[in-house]
Amino acid sequence: QAAALGAQVRKGEKGWPVIFYSTIKKSGENEGGENTGNEKAKTFRFMKHYTVFNASQCDGMPERESAAAPVAQIVQADEIIKRMPRAPRIVDGSRACYIPSQDIVNMPPKTAHWTSASAYYDTIFHELTHSTGHESRLERDLGGNFGSEKYAKEELVAEIGAQFLCQSSGINRAEVEENAVAYCQNWSRVLKNDPKMIFYAAAKAQAAHDFIMGKEKI
Repeated sequence: QAAALGAQVRKGEKGWPVIFYSTIKKSGENEGGENTGNEKAKTFRFMKHYTVFNASQCDGMPERESAAAPVAQIVQADEIIKRMPRAPRIVDGSRACYIPSQDIVNMPPKTAHWTSASAYYDTIFHELTHSTGHESRLERDLGGNFGSEKYAKEELVAEIGAQFLCQSSGINRAEVEENAVAYCQNWSRVLKNDPKMIFYAAAKAQAAHDFIMGKEKI
């Protein structure tokens, strides 16, 4: 991608592992690709592993232009938030955070100094993913101290969960991607870049995504 923009990764820079998650629908085929006559589509999930670099690790990167999110995507994102089952209370606050003891998501309002709609929805999806760890929902351990491995694992869950929810709503994360990658890199260091922890976080994030989307398995 950098090469396509006329840029290149700076010599000596270290890349970081990321997980790309997506789904694919197939119908009427068995595992060997043969037609079975069954027209019912099945959805398959898959993850791919990549090594990525921040734009700040590249030379010659052009300035990024800000783009407004389409109205349809904003409406879809708002609907996801509105329809979350057993949702926490969302209140206006000076900074974004989830408070487990009160089961409250603090969020600066949309009229605050958000750089874009993408930044707002990426952030609230991050906090809502945290909220799924509450004992009344998916009951993850949210008691880790800042900087600990337990805290780092939960931050990765929330960040990947935000990615999944943005994907489901159609929100383009391009404007926040660099900060998101840097954020994940920071917590990956705490976890010693253990690939197992990335897959752990992705699995927990998928469960959180399904809960928020109303797809929780009973």
